[in-house]
Amino acid sequence: MESWIELFTPKDETPFHPAFSETSQVSQSMSVDVAATILRTWLKICDGAHPLCQTTSKRLPQRILNISSNSIKLCEFPKGQAPDGSYVTMSHCWGTADTEKPTTTTTYNLQQRKARIAMEELSPVFRDAIQLCRLIGCGYIWIDSLCIIQDNDLDWIEQSQDMAQIYSNAYFNIAPSWQPNGSFGLFENPAIGSGQQPHRREVEIKLGAGTRVLARQDCGRDHGYIQRTVNSFRRRYREAPLLERAWVFQEVLLARVNVCFCSSELIWECRTTFMCECGCIPPEDEHFRGPKKQQFTLIRGHPILPSPSVQMLYNFWWEASEHYSFLSLTKLPDRFYALSGMASIIKMRTNDSYFAGIWANDLPQSLLWTGVPLSSRTARRTRLAPSWSWMSRYEENNRSSMRYFFGREIFRQAAGLQLGSPRLSDSYFLEYEFGPVHHAEIRLKVASISAVVSSVTGGSLGLLEILTRPVWETVKPTLDVKLYADCPESPDEILRQGDLVEWLHLGNNNNMTDQYILVVKRCNGAQVWFYRRVGVLDFDLSDSDDIRAEDPFAGVESKWFTLI
Repeated sequence: MESWIELFTPKDETPFHPAFSETSQVSQSMSVDVAATILRTWLKICDGAHPLCQTTSKRLPQRILNISSNSIKLCEFPKGQAPDGSYVTMSHCWGTADTEKPTTTTTYNLQQRKARIAMEELSPVFRDAIQLCRLIGCGYIWIDSLCIIQDNDLDWIEQSQDMAQIYSNAYFNIAPSWQPNGSFGLFENPAIGSGQQPHRREVEIKLGAGTRVLARQDCGRDHGYIQRTVNSFRRRYREAPLLERAWVFQEVLLARVNVCFCSSELIWECRTTFMCECGCIPPEDEHFRGPKKQQFTLIRGHPILPSPSVQMLYNFWWEASEHYSFLSLTKLPDRFYALSGMASIIKMRTNDSYFAGIWANDLPQSLLWTGVPLSSRTARRTRLAPSWSWMSRYEENNRSSMRYFFGREIFRQAAGLQLGSPRLSDSYFLEYEFGPVHHAEIRLKVASISAVVSSVTGGSLGLLEILTRPVWETVKPTLDVKLYADCPESPDEILRQGDLVEWLHLGNNNNMTDQYILVVKRCNGAQVWFYRRVGVLDFDLSDSDDIRAEDPFAGVESKWFTLI
């Protein structure tokens, strides 16, 4: 594994050169006692000086681990009758092999867990977390694998609905960002092996009397992972695997405080600021990618903050869902539940209807997403969501991998477009609106052009180049337009040359130079008005020397379509 070296001058010492940073030294040997000392200092700062970080509810979750004495047991309270108390939550990677998977609660051992859980039964990372909580003075910890009955689907769904409250009301959340599974402790280096400490050694470089320069593993890399300024998936997956998990995305945003155990140091993120051992993490990096905890605090509402506009809520959802779509999941159906905590908060703020990642009042622009990479041969479609939802598309590790086609601020809805409210005809779990949606449809009256797939050719890196052409091009100059297909080689929607599709004009940019077009295809064997989405295209009107300068939808009659 590649390693980056940081040269620095210790704080409050004479700097050797302006090029060398002036930072604090980090603990050379991390342990549960050292971590507890650091956290006490940070918690005191946050509790006393951060009004945004104060929680109003102190109620314990329905199930939680009581660790207040030398013994450990699972407590279960009647629904809605849990007492008040301070507790900690934990985000962790489950691992893939049976030997890596964490300790769990099942219907078989539930009563045993309520009586007693032996420390030696627990995964190493759980043992360290419990010891840390005890030193901090917290007598309860919530860990999903132990507090949710893992072989009971109904319990699993019910607890998923409470994720927003569970993580939001916790005192802090423990996040071992560099642990790929539970077989390593909080303070072990997975790259070296079990029992090995992180690379925390600082080496002094002799430069003469009165001047010191030290060398250590670069702390800035971990800053980049936490603040999502490192845009290399392979590096994050290798060095901070927890942050590549889709479940962890909402856990981190929902939590009042995240304490990240990284390879180089401890990093603190709360609703107000960032802190770290070296003291150099910026309070808010201008290159921060994805939604921020501070931003989400405004979205969810706080007594000392102004109420966000509905537009701000939908803007946040776009940014959050884009980032979320690139994160990994072990099970495909989890794509819906792992975002349900955040969706429930947006629902509460907007009173909008939700359909597998799409909000009814955010149509039609939220239909204009595209898969990444474009026209990928490996992308597949699941029937757990309607074709018009980005959650219907998945790639390796069950990622949806999508981007919206344009900036929200430039979209103008097409004149004459009529949208009916999305209608839910069936769902996987009818009692849970944030779960999979098997059958949902949207009716819209829209200007449309019948087109044909004029060519399908293999491109580089497993991508296809697909061109479509209006059927009236048999008598006009050739006009081939590239289609950004969702899943062009998914078994139930393979696109071939000669296939008929429909261009649906949903909107334009502010300058009216680009037309945003949803491309649909009639369902095989279906009634004439049922269509499934196959992709999007961007029709450019800006080139005055091109046939494209003519609006192809001018004078076109609108028709009704039903998308499923």
